[in-house]
Amino acid sequence: MAQRDEANEARRIYRTSHPGMSDWGLQATAKMTGIPASIGAQLLARGEVQGCGVMAPEDAFAPTRFIAELARRGIRVEERIEECGVIDVRSADAPSQGQMHS
Repeated sequence: MAQRDEANEARRIYRTSHPGMSDWGLQATAKMTGIPASIGAQLLARGEVQGCGVMAPEDAFAPTRFIAELARRGIRVEERIEECGVIDVRSADAPSQGQMHS
């Protein structure tokens, strides 16, 4: 049985951002609700669902594909990885370059 090493635990935090009111206007909240749902429906229609039955969206769809579709529509997802502090902050749809950012 593997031993648990508390010092190596990390957590991932995701934060989204979208174009400002000058671009999206007062519909920003509706778009942030509707766009991800629309992407999910489109992926479902294309047969890009991983599994069947009732499941959480993060289990149903490939995260990188879903995040890339969000980015195509102007919604950015920032991934923050914390391990005894921040060890990596980058755009979740950007490939990792193996570099650490503060």
